[in-house]
Amino acid sequence: MYRIRFSPYSKQNKATPNDDNLLCHRVYSIDDQMIYKFMLQHKFDMSAVTIETLPNDYDGDDLEYHTLQEYQMFSNTTKQIHRIVTTSEYVTAATETVVEGLSDYLIFGEMIFRRDIPFINIVNKLIDDIPMIFAFDYDILDGCPACDTSYFNVKKDLEQFEQEYENSDYDLSSLDDLYNRFMFKINPTQRLPITLEAYVRYFVKHVITFSDRRDSLWVKS
Repeated sequence: MYRIRFSPYSKQNKATPNDDNLLCHRVYSIDDQMIYKFMLQHKFDMSAVTIETLPNDYDGDDLEYHTLQEYQMFSNTTKQIHRIVTTSEYVTAATETVVEGLSDYLIFGEMIFRRDIPFINIVNKLIDDIPMIFAFDYDILDGCPACDTSYFNVKKDLEQFEQEYENSDYDLSSLDDLYNRFMFKINPTQRLPITLEAYVRYFVKHVITFSDRRDSLWVKS
C-alpha cells in the first residue's frame, strides 16, 4: 500500500517541517503507478513529494474515500472523455459544489408557469431537455399549493429562499432531489455527471487553494 500526503499550497508556505498542516490531504493506492499518474495529472512537483510505503494490510478508516481510482470526465474544451486518477472524496465534493451552484439558478419565478407564452414554453422545453435538471418552482407548488410565488425574481438565490420560507412547509426536497440525481451517477465505470473543467475548478479552489496556480492544473490522458 502506498500513500502521499500533502497540504494546500497556501498552508505549505506557513508550515514548518513535520507540521500537521502538511498532512491534511492524502491519497492511497496499492499500485504505485496510480500514485505517479495522480501526481502527473494534477501537476505535482514530483521531486517534492514523498511516497510512503504502508503495510499491505493497512486498514485506515479513511481508505474508502481516499483510495485512487480512474474516473471518466468529459471536457467541454477538448470535447473528449479523459480518464482522471483521483478519489471518491474529491469527485463527490466537486459534484456537491456543482449542485450547490446550479441550485442558485433553478428558481425562475411565477413566469415559468406561463406555458401559454411561446417564449416561456420554449424555455420550459429546453430545461426539460437538460439531463437531471428541473425548475424548482414546480416542486414548490406541489409541496405548497397555496404559496404566493410573486416574490420570486431571477436574482433570488437559494439562501434567500430558505430565509424567507424558513417557517413554511417547504423542506428543500428539490435540492435533495437534484443532489441525488447527480450522486447516483458517480461511478468509475461511467462518465461522471460533471465535466473535467468543473473538477479542475473544485480541485484548484478547495485543494490547491492558491489562484496563481490555476493554469498549472491540467491533465495528460
